[in-house]
Amino acid sequence: MRSLDLIWQQAQTGDRLGARKELARFLREQPASVQGWLLMATLLDEPAQQAECYRRVLRLDPQNRRALTMLQQLTSSVTSSPVEVAEAQPSPPISIPELFEYTTDGEIDEEQFAALTREDMAAYVVRELGNGADRNTLIRHICETGDMSWPEAERFVARVALENEHEIAKQQSPLMLALAIGTLVGGVILFLAGVYMLVLFLKGELLIRPDFAFYGIVTGLGMVAGGLIGLVRTLKSLRDAGEQL
Repeated sequence: MRSLDLIWQQAQTGDRLGARKELARFLREQPASVQGWLLMATLLDEPAQQAECYRRVLRLDPQNRRALTMLQQLTSSVTSSPVEVAEAQPSPPISIPELFEYTTDGEIDEEQFAALTREDMAAYVVRELGNGADRNTLIRHICETGDMSWPEAERFVARVALENEHEIAKQQSPLMLALAIGTLVGGVILFLAGVYMLVLFLKGELLIRPDFAFYGIVTGLGMVAGGLIGLVRTLKSLRDAGEQL
């Protein structure tokens, strides 16, 4: 089990999902860790989930200044004090995917825990693929953080990519549009340069091998065709993604 310092370092590298999963394992072993619950509140994004963490801190350490202050901010619409809120009648469990799904006996529901964790991983895969992440690197990360074998992670990533292809294409569209337009413009310039050199050669004003001009023309035409195909496909993906909304 990793220490809180290592988990915090992992979060600072940008891997907040992986850090939350490691911290969830830590808290399952040490549920009375005040610092662990404070760190979990820092790594979560939903105010309701953060408030649940601070309530747990105050049940362990009623005078914890940080939890008092943060819970007061999160429950500013409530007239009672943070300690009173923490000690009030327990509300239904807050759904924090990494940890907070309990059975009636107070134990973690492993099936719901796994399902919610898969949902988080699916969102992570969609975001990373949309940002152009290398698929093998992504699969290796899923193996390490999702307790999957390589074939399982590979199938998981493939399924998520297939089910969310429009969303991924929408995220990739700005980069793909830039590449398509850049290739198209570059191809036009190269084609025109080849034609210009060929005309000068035919006029006897430029002493070069004519095949250089032909190479420029052919390469330019290929780039124009590739740019147009990429532009059409990207625009089609954007249109399809819009129709899915």
